Amino acid sequence: DLLLVVTQKDPSKDKPQVEDLFSVGVVCIISKISQLEKDSLQVIANGLFRFQITELVEHEGYLAAKGFRLPEVSSAQSERVETIAGEIRQVGKIILTLSGAPGAEALIKLLNQINDPAQIADLGCTFIHLTTLAKQRLLEMSDLEERLHALLSEMLREKERLVLHGEIHNKMMDRLSKDQREQLLREQLKTINEELGEDPKSSDGLSKRIEEAGFPNDILKLVQDEFKRLNSIPKAS
Repeated sequence: DLLLVVTQKDPSKDKPQVEDLFSVGVVCIISKISQLEKDSLQVIANGLFRFQITELVEHEGYLAAKGFRLPEVSSAQSERVETIAGEIRQVGKIILTLSGAPGAEALIKLLNQINDPAQIADLGCTFIHLTTLAKQRLLEMSDLEERLHALLSEMLREKERLVLHGEIHNKMMDRLSKDQREQLLREQLKTINEELGEDPKSSDGLSKRIEEAGFPNDILKLVQDEFKRLNSIPKAS
């Protein structure tokens, strides 16, 4: 069975009217229908081609559409289109790797298998963060090269966003590790003070005890350096 999938302009409306729908959608073939709950169904469909709606009418409780299939038009040479599609494939694999999203490996494998530039563009739109309006604009672009260029620009921005997010995350983890190490050292210093019966607020007594401990000169220097380092760590707020 075939199904025309059309996006609502306002997703908050439970019962959209004809004027609440975009005029370009995708004709899909239904591959599976599952009953999730009493009044809920899950429909899995595979997109076939873009469809321009010229008229929507209510028919036996559902909307029926009249229109035509949108052709894939390209004003550029095939080599140019294929080159852009190849860039989309490579950037797409980077995005999927950086995002670590569920199913990323399967999508990377699928990207490697697809050769049709239009299909690469369609798949590329599915795993980047775009607003509904931005995705609709890409869908409605009739010129394939224009659509590929627009998608590549969006994907490059997405890649930069993910790279920046990764750098910030790594810096936060490094800072957290540093704070944890300093907290551990502060606790060690406190324990040493308590074991030696010294006031943890004053380092003079402990320093004197270290000097009087009878360490060899080379060991004494190492102990004193470590003590100074521990004592210089600021207390946690």
